[in-house]
Amino acid sequence: MERGHDVIGLDYKGFGHSGGIRGYISDRHEFYTDGYGFVVKARKFYADLYPGKTLPFVTIGYSQGGAMALGVARYLQEHGDAPLAG
Repeated sequence: MERGHDVIGLDYKGFGHSGGIRGYISDRHEFYTDGYGFVVKARKFYADLYPGKTLPFVTIGYSQGGAMALGVARYLQEHGDAPLAG
């Protein structure tokens, strides 16, 4: 936050260092739910870190990451959570 922004990333199941069958997504809804849960936890982390401040959240993704970003935005709308800033 030194320069006014922070970057965090999700390690998808089956990719990176997480568990699961390498490169396998069994259900896209489970995939999006994982991303949604990540954003919810990240928002709570930053709300606890900077109490009283409303921080914008932006998702950025390319290819599979873009699908995740759009899926998470949809889940936030469906669950009545605050929308993403971009």
